[in-house]
Amino acid sequence: MDISLDLLKIFKTVAYHKSISKAAKELCVTQPSITKAIKKLEAQLNVSLFVREKKGVVLTDKGKTIYRYIVDSINTLENIQIQMDKKVEEAKKYKVQVDSAKERIKFLEDEIKSLELSLKELNDKYGKMNLVSLVEAGNREIKTKINDNNREINKQKEHIADLTNKARTIKDLLINLKKDKTIKEGRLENLKVVY
Repeated sequence: MDISLDLLKIFKTVAYHKSISKAAKELCVTQPSITKAIKKLEAQLNVSLFVREKKGVVLTDKGKTIYRYIVDSINTLENIQIQMDKKVEEAKKYKVQVDSAKERIKFLEDEIKSLELSLKELNDKYGKMNLVSLVEAGNREIKTKINDNNREINKQKEHIADLTNKARTIKDLLINLKKDKTIKEGRLENLKVVY
């Protein structure tokens, strides 16, 4: 039978505090549920893990051995989970930035289309008249706006590419963290075989 990681975390917390009530408080559960979990773990391992005293509990020799075996792995798993959560939050921020950049590009592309339409209308309306300098000035102004918008679009595309690379790096890190987490969980689940 595989041993639940939750049971091992409860065991670690009780051992750390040397108190069922303090462990219950930290884990936001009742004292009876902590006691039940410890008894279940003891039954699965077929060992006594704690000795009750007036001011709490003390690890038995077997309990100390098991504690040393699991504490680093559980701490590592908890740290991996924290790192994964942080990277997921970071990736979410990148997604918001990418979405914002895409919206900006869409706005600029729409503005370019509008400016190109205005330029065409200006040429159609005044291009054949003897208002060449007026049309040329309007053309220059509109073309300048189009060029400015194209530069901004390229800047936003570069920003998206940069964010995409950062997101890929986070994805690779999350994959490695998950592999490490799976290895640590596997070691903890095999605790029954050791004891």
